[in-house]
Amino acid sequence: IDEEAAFDIDPVKMSIVLRNFLSNALKFTPRGGHVTMVVDVVDYDKEKNLEGRSVIITVTDSGVGISPENARHLFEEGD
Repeated sequence: IDEEAAFDIDPVKMSIVLRNFLSNALKFTPRGGHVTMVVDVVDYDKEKNLEGRSVIITVTDSGVGISPENARHLFEEGD
């Protein structure tokens, strides 16, 4: 990130989310594969009358991926 930005987040929950994304990427990426995390700070779309900034965090890897069936359940709350 080229400039400083402050965001109101729950640091514990954000830590859990990032740890889960990265640990899953590492767990399912074969030896010699790659895991990349990119953090972008972007301005909201001023044409839609939105003000402020947002953070986009992208984790990609060269692992096998997740089936469409399992992908539907990624953001469901567990028991």
